[in-house]
Amino acid sequence: MSINKHPNYPDFLCIGLQKAATSWLYDQLRTHRDVWMPPVKELHFFDGAFNFIATRNKFGHLVKNIIKGELYDIDDLSFFRKAMLTAKADEQKEKRKRHLSLRSQNVNHLGLDNHKIERYEYQAKKVEIDWYLSLFEGASRSVTGDVTPAYSILSEQYVQRIAKLIPETSIILIVRNPIDRVWSQLRMRLRHGSISRDQLCSESYIRKVLIEDPIPNIIMRSYPSVIYQRWAMAFGESKIGFFFFDEISQSPEKVRRDICAFLKISGDPKFFSINADYDKKANVEKLEMPLSIRIFLSDFFKKEIDNCKSLFGGPAKGWD
Repeated sequence: MSINKHPNYPDFLCIGLQKAATSWLYDQLRTHRDVWMPPVKELHFFDGAFNFIATRNKFGHLVKNIIKGELYDIDDLSFFRKAMLTAKADEQKEKRKRHLSLRSQNVNHLGLDNHKIERYEYQAKKVEIDWYLSLFEGASRSVTGDVTPAYSILSEQYVQRIAKLIPETSIILIVRNPIDRVWSQLRMRLRHGSISRDQLCSESYIRKVLIEDPIPNIIMRSYPSVIYQRWAMAFGESKIGFFFFDEISQSPEKVRRDICAFLKISGDPKFFSINADYDKKANVEKLEMPLSIRIFLSDFFKKEIDNCKSLFGGPAKGWD
């Protein structure tokens, strides 16, 4: 059974990479006069397996800011209204869905055949999708988007489903040297208290998380050539714009203009309320990568880096 395409959809998805300046992109486009971005950076809708409850709950703490008197524009208020007013109905839907699940021990007792259950689960799924797409409906500005780096690790089949749902949506991918990207992600784990500084600087620990006891969340995000090809296969290469973390670091104004050109909006600085070099994470401690770990990661990612040089060119040719 196919799902009908909603007439409203985000104009673009930024699918990552994680630790490749997606927060910079969100902050920049959030202040562009012709762009509306949700008042929360990462919606995590598609990687949440179309889980409305999980998506809605992520917005709950932001509503407290409205109660405190923090001002949002009219599109933000509409966003919160759609996110919160459907809560009760959806909670009831989730209870019914669990009750009618194919995994329920009471299916036979209820006298429901598989077709009826499948039809109900399809209807529930369509409500969730329509809710997500409705968030972008009626925005007063010409371009809308969803920046969620976790979309980069969705499976090929899932990406194909998304492409059928929103085929006109453009895709933005910011690529970064896998060596530096992994190191940045591990530094984030250090800041969050997941690992110690000694572990971070230990080659044996790096070997463990990549080879001996691999962490999928780290590995799957570290192959930009694979991610690009997966999404290009679904949406078409003309719908995907890739940009370099390297150039954002060195020439943010240029990259900002290039991204605006891809989205067909003005890149004139007067359309933004912040400078292109604005970086809210500028004061975050950035621990230097030990040479031994760089050598190890360079060897581990050698094939992927070669693929990136061939596919992306530009700054990727200087990755090692």
